[in-house]
Formats: sequence, C-alpha cells, structure tokens
Amino acid sequence: MKCPKCGKDMILGELANHRGDTSFYWLPQSFIDKHWVFPYHHTKKTIENEGGMIIKANSKVNQVSACYGCKECNVIVVDCN
Repeated sequence: MKCPKCGKDMILGELANHRGDTSFYWLPQSFIDKHWVFPYHHTKKTIENEGGMIIKANSKVNQVSACYGCKECNVIVVDCN
C-alpha cells in the first residue's frame, strides 16, 4: 500500500492500546514476528526502537489487524475490509 501523503510504500502492522492507558501504538509485522509475547508487555521506548509508533489519544482502541504505517509521515491507514 502506498502512503496517501508521500507516496512511499507503507509497512503492514497492527494497532493496539498500550498497557491500558489512552495512548496506543502501531507495530510493524516484523516486531510482532520477533516478539511472540503480546506487544503491550514492552515499554514505549522498545516499541519505538523496533520501528513502532506511539500515538497519544483521548480514547482507547481495540486491537486492529491489517493496518499500514508510514514512518516517514507518521501516518496510519486502517483497512476496514
């Protein structure tokens, strides 16, 4: 999938809450494959160091599979199909 902002290739990943607070994160599939333990057991620093993005929000989200992230633009696109 191409980023709607910059046109570069986006990376497949997942979106979920971080440890029950109101921030959530996007993780690339490579992080999920490497760390078989559910990602919320990791610190925000680890998530960012492994290519993930922390998003501050005022509401919680449930885990979403099949979403794409662009680290260049800090954009996440969710496939609703």
